[in-house]
Amino acid sequence: MASLRERMIEDMILAGFTPGTRRTYIEQVRWLAKHYMIAPERLSEQQVRDYFLYLREEKKAGRKAK
Repeated sequence: MASLRERMIEDMILAGFTPGTRRTYIEQVRWLAKHYMIAPERLSEQQVRDYFLYLREEKKAGRKAK
């Protein structure tokens, strides 16, 4: 069975993501795992959601409103 990382890369290839976008997404998963100090496959949906909120509110990341 493919690792979570390999599966993610395969899914991004099938979705037509460029190599640069794929690298960026993989790097962001690393930062997410580092934030919680656990392996990505052990993260809950709630932890991922909370991390997105943290990025939006604390780091002011994300798209700007039009």
